[in-house]
Amino acid sequence: MRKPMIFRIFWTVITLAVILPFFTVSTGHAAPETVLISYQGLITNSEGKPLEEGEYKIYFSLYRDNAGSELVWANTGQAVKIMNGQLNCMIGVTNELPAIVFDKSYPLWLSVRINDDKPLQPMTKLVMSPYAVRSIYSDTAQFAHRGGSGGISTVNAGLGLTGGGSNNSITLSIAEDGVDSSMMAIDAIGTEQIQDDGITEADIANQAVTSAHIMNSTIMSHDIRSGEVRQGNLATNAVNSDKIYDGSILDADIAANAAIDPAKIAGTAAVTTQKNTFTAIQRFAYNTAMGDVVDPGTHKLYVESPLQGPNGSTVYVENTGAAGIGMVVVASSTDNTVLLSQEGSGNVLRCDSWTGGWHPVFTVKNDGGIKVQHDGTGYAADIYGNVAIRETTGTLVMELGKGLDYAEGFDVNDDNDEVSPGAVLVIDESNPGELKLSDEAYDSKVAGIVAGANDLGSGVRLGAGQFDHDVALAGRVYCNVDAKYGEIKAGDLLTTSPTPGYAMVVKERQKAHGSILGKAMESMAEGESGQILVLVTLQ
Repeated sequence: MRKPMIFRIFWTVITLAVILPFFTVSTGHAAPETVLISYQGLITNSEGKPLEEGEYKIYFSLYRDNAGSELVWANTGQAVKIMNGQLNCMIGVTNELPAIVFDKSYPLWLSVRINDDKPLQPMTKLVMSPYAVRSIYSDTAQFAHRGGSGGISTVNAGLGLTGGGSNNSITLSIAEDGVDSSMMAIDAIGTEQIQDDGITEADIANQAVTSAHIMNSTIMSHDIRSGEVRQGNLATNAVNSDKIYDGSILDADIAANAAIDPAKIAGTAAVTTQKNTFTAIQRFAYNTAMGDVVDPGTHKLYVESPLQGPNGSTVYVENTGAAGIGMVVVASSTDNTVLLSQEGSGNVLRCDSWTGGWHPVFTVKNDGGIKVQHDGTGYAADIYGNVAIRETTGTLVMELGKGLDYAEGFDVNDDNDEVSPGAVLVIDESNPGELKLSDEAYDSKVAGIVAGANDLGSGVRLGAGQFDHDVALAGRVYCNVDAKYGEIKAGDLLTTSPTPGYAMVVKERQKAHGSILGKAMESMAEGESGQILVLVTLQ
């Protein structure tokens, strides 16, 4: 075992005895990422004898200066076998030595430390091998600059290039049509190879890109900036209905105040019967105008025409289908579905039939009146359901509906529960214009029968809903009758009876004068009571 002090002196001697080390860099054809440096040397002791044979741990470090102030690279120690004092190893084996370490303009100094002792002094400056001198020409490009006798004199452009030059002034560019499709593989250039705005209008010649160069669905709506396609960009007939999907143009695609005028529609050929479908024109933008319109105002669709008569109508809708409907107007609001306004002297609305000429059927006059006209046989008006006639305030004046009697509304001064449909009423002398329940025989004040018994409605109702009861004054109605005053047969005259609200058969004709209620249309056996159908004929 050596003493530490002997080793320190020994290493100092060794440092001085490392004579003429040389280096070679191992590289391939491509620029290496890491390199190995071959290091050889002879190590002797202070007496000049080779170092004792054995395995030693060698530490290598590279510094930017010989003072060791700026470390560039170091390893963590590598085991090296020394025989007869000869040291032969590769620097960069245990720790990768990046090639970029030598891509600098400053020199490098090598520091060597053996085992755990201090680094040997002085450090060794790295120098190149003689044959490595040629590499300086590539590094500095001085050889290309000198170029034999005066350097490069002339550069001529080759195929696909333009330009050239001499005496250190060289410019080469791609010639027009220098790159054609034969030079590019399929899919060689895709959208990912082109930067945003990398190709502008100035880079594309007129008609350089046509529809034949663009596959279907290559250009979609999200590929076109707002306002990018204008009238000047479209050839005549470039866009027609065959190129537009159904529903592809919506309200938002048509600008406000965008007008459709005759100049933009090619004669009568633009709209044919084949195109006259409900889906042909589906939507309009707000403030869309047709015809001689200067300002469409706030209307969604504004149509105007100065022409007259049916053939010059502002809007003419015709459906020639046997089961077709000329127009359908649908609304989902609390306001009117259709509003017609006449600012002149003509009618507001006229509905005609056509058989060899126009035949007015229904007219709404300018003053608000309605005229229903029928020149042939049949009904001038054929109404299904009840008909109501009201005052201007909305109060019901008259109702025509399903029923067999004529009834008027009356107030009845009687709290008796028997005032119900079928009850017989008489004039209330104490309250003019009002009625009360009958309660005596042969009463000449007889007025009528409360309508609605057995769910038989009135054909005509006057003052409906304004009074206590609807009272049948004529026609057929079910009536309360009491046969204990005599058998009732169909056709018998009926009058008031002592039973409140009931009628009875007339037995004394002289006494019944002026108190006849009507005629029985059904029979009832003597002693019975109930309701039978009566023909009201007050006498």
